[in-house]
Amino acid sequence: MHDLDDPVVTGSDSTAGESVPTWMTVTVIVLIVAILAVVAALVYGVFNQDEAPVTMAERDLVFYQDAVAKQPDSSSNRIALAQAYIALEEYDEAVAEADRAIAVQSADLGGYLVKGEAYRLMGDNDKALAAYDALLEIFPAHAAALLQRSRVLEAMGDLPGAVESLEASLEAQPTASDVLVELGRLYEKQGDKEKAIEQYRTALQYIPDYGPALDALARLGAE
Repeated sequence: MHDLDDPVVTGSDSTAGESVPTWMTVTVIVLIVAILAVVAALVYGVFNQDEAPVTMAERDLVFYQDAVAKQPDSSSNRIALAQAYIALEEYDEAVAEADRAIAVQSADLGGYLVKGEAYRLMGDNDKALAAYDALLEIFPAHAAALLQRSRVLEAMGDLPGAVESLEASLEAQPTASDVLVELGRLYEKQGDKEKAIEQYRTALQYIPDYGPALDALARLGAE
C-alpha cells in the first residue's frame, strides 16, 4: 500500500522516456533517400529531354554512333548508322555515312543500297538511280537493287524501264510473291490486264493466301 506522498508510476509514464528504435529510424531514412532519388530522376528527365534518347530510332542512332567511334573501319556499323539516320529522316547524314561505308569497303553492297534509299526518300531520283546502278555494276543480278531501281524509274515516269528492272529482279528471285505482285501492278498500269492476272496467280502459287494478290484478282474479277 502506497503512501499518498509517494510517487505512483503508471504504464504511460514508464514508456515516456524510451527512445525510437534504431531500425525504425534507419527505415525512415532509407525511404526518404529513395523518394528523393525518384524525384531527382523525374526532374532530370523533364529538363533533359533534348539530351537523352527517347525513341527507338534515337537509341539506335546513339548505339551505332558509339559503334562507329569504336570501330571506324567497320562498314557494317556505318551502314547501320546510315539506316538509323534514315529512320530519323536525316537523309544528308545518311548519304554521308553511306559514302564512308563504301570508302571503307566498296564490296559491301549495303552501302550503295542505303545511299540509294536515302536519295529516293529525299526525292532525288537521279542520284538514287546512280547509286543503284553503281551497285549493279558490281553485282548485276542483285534482286533488291533491281527492285528499288524499278521504283525510282516508275517515280521518274519511265514505266517500261521500271517493268524491265522488275522483271530482272524477278529472274533473280522467281518465287518472291511480293515482287510478282509489284510486277502485276506495273502491267496493270501499262494496260496489260492479262499479264497482270498471270503475275498475281503465280504469286499465289508460292503463298496461297497472299492478301495483295487475292485483292488484285478480286478487283480485276479474276478470282
